[in-house]
Parts: sequence; C-alpha cells; structure tokens
Amino acid sequence: MRALSAASKAGLISSQAGTNNDRFVLKTGEELSKSLQTQEFGRPLALGAVLQDAVERRELIPLAEFLNAKKSIYAKTWIPTPWQAVSWGFKQLGVMGGESVEDKLVAGNFVVMVNVEVRQTVTRFY
Repeated sequence: MRALSAASKAGLISSQAGTNNDRFVLKTGEELSKSLQTQEFGRPLALGAVLQDAVERRELIPLAEFLNAKKSIYAKTWIPTPWQAVSWGFKQLGVMGGESVEDKLVAGNFVVMVNVEVRQTVTRFY
C-alpha cells in the first residue's frame, strides 16, 4: 500500500474522473491495474488483496463514506459501515478475499488517508 500511496502523492496515478492527477483519491478497478502494468513485470499480482487489506486497516476509506461522515473517521464503532457490509457480502460470495485463485478488483473511489494526513500536518505549520 505504501507504493500506491506514494505514487498517488507524487501524482503518478492518473485519475479517470478528471483531467489532472488526484493525490488524495484513488480510483480502483481494471483501469488502475492497467495503469500499473509494466513491460518488465506485467500487471501487479494480488492488487485486489492489497486494496482489501488497506480498506480493512482504514488506510483507504470509501470516498462517499469520507465525505458523508457525521463524526470523526477515526472513531471506532461496533456498527458496520455500508462498505463493510458490502465487502462482507462480497467475501461470502467469493468475489473478495477468501481462497480465490483469481484476484478480483472492486471498482470504486477511495481516500488515501496517509496523503490526507500528511497534507493536514503540512498545512498546520503554515
């Protein structure tokens, strides 16, 4: 996940949503996989697993959840978020996680928390 957040922070991952590169929002899906492909190494393996792990660790937060948060995104709760409920359902269906041989990429927009946190820290010093 560090490589993705660093690439996003450096503006190296193009945003399909707009014309410029977004340093705070990562658009996942097939286009991300294609954009990370190199001639030497091909497409990244287990990208879906990396993204799923980052969501579970709250390193990536679904954009809608981030924008619509009524309280701190750092607050812990026992009630699952809509994304957690959907991802649980995907896991049960074998679309995400589990012992699947294929690595499934879920398409969506996710806030890269480390980039937002670094931005907030830098802003406070000025």
